[in-house]
Amino acid sequence: MKVALRVPLVLAFWARGVVGGIIFVHQMPECGGERLLSYDSTYKGDRRREQFFVASEWAIELIRALHTKAMLEGGAEESVAELFYIPCFFALLLALHDTASLECLVRASATLVASPIFRRNAGYDHFYL
Repeated sequence: MKVALRVPLVLAFWARGVVGGIIFVHQMPECGGERLLSYDSTYKGDRRREQFFVASEWAIELIRALHTKAMLEGGAEESVAELFYIPCFFALLLALHDTASLECLVRASATLVASPIFRRNAGYDHFYL
């Protein structure tokens, strides 16, 4: 329980730039990562996905900005990290809700659950966007 209460405080300070160098970044499948933040690589050419992008562009921009900040400040060794960033955009995968995105969601979830780092504290010290 102590970890669960500490993470929101650390995240709040991190967002304000008060802490840095405490984030470990997990390796996740590419299908759920940065390409979901790019119009050309994920949405262009598929009418339904293009409409989703137009409707959600403000949220995707916000996610991109926070993701960039997390990646720049990430890089801490697992043993000294206080936060663990999961660079996988589960909400976007669920919102797209097509075969490819749901298959990616399964792969990403399996990768995370297989991680001893994630299981150590039942994921309470992890965050994703």
